[in-house]
Amino acid sequence: MFPTTGRVDMFPSTIDINLINSTHVETVCLLSRLHEAKHHQC
Repeated sequence: MFPTTGRVDMFPSTIDINLINSTHVETVCLLSRLHEAKHHQC
């Protein structure tokens, strides 16, 4: 019998990585937009 915990643990970790990557990209885009907005105001 193979331990099923190994497989179960694999999937949540990949999902978490994808969520972190997507949110990170969104934050970077928002920060760059805010940065540009500040420059345009000046």
